[in-house]
Amino acid sequence: MLEGKKQYISLQKMKSLLKQLKKRRNELGLKQKDMMLRVGMLRQQYQQLESKGNPRLETIELIAKG
Repeated sequence: MLEGKKQYISLQKMKSLLKQLKKRRNELGLKQKDMMLRVGMLRQQYQQLESKGNPRLETIELIAKG
């Protein structure tokens, strides 16, 4: 039972992180296309990341630096 709760918490944190990424991009006045060019991702990859992604730590770091 505890294992299921851990998974739920991590999913909630991931959703929160993805919302923050999108919010920050919008605050900077950037479009998804701008971000994908900055971080070197394909458009579809970036769109999927913002909508329902499960990024690796390296991907999150790449976006943060972009």
